[in-house]
Amino acid sequence: MDWSISPLRLEDTEALLQLHWRVATISGGIIRSAAEIDLSYMTKTVVATVEKGLGFCVRSVEDPALIFGAIHAYRSGPQAFRHILADLTIVVDPEWQGRGLGRLLFSSFMESVQNSLPDILRVELFVRENHKKAIRLYESFGFVQEGVQRHKIYNQEGKLEL
Repeated sequence: MDWSISPLRLEDTEALLQLHWRVATISGGIIRSAAEIDLSYMTKTVVATVEKGLGFCVRSVEDPALIFGAIHAYRSGPQAFRHILADLTIVVDPEWQGRGLGRLLFSSFMESVQNSLPDILRVELFVRENHKKAIRLYESFGFVQEGVQRHKIYNQEGKLEL
């Protein structure tokens, strides 16, 4: 199946919701559980991304409504943080993982920040300490670990992660 990368749009909300659900079903996929990802949450996320952030999707060329992967972040909070894109989230459909889509999305995202958003000086994300593959990916794009937040995440088994 052929695919392309394009900007996230408001009309992508439902497809992005479905993608987030699929990724949330795998252990360690994303921080939010499938039960937390509803249409209201996804609508707020997409609107914030489109209005005050940056987002891209990997979509089917044959059916542009079908999304295999996405990356998005947005400005949030007070004006003092206007130079920050926060809550960076990257999701790749479990059936499409391991094909380089995450790296391609991240590369497109960071290139666009650098070339089109000169006022953005910082991009922030959270990652599980035990998600070494993701950490290596983020570090390859220049991210640095600023600290460890112990006992912040309850995993799907109901246990605190160190």
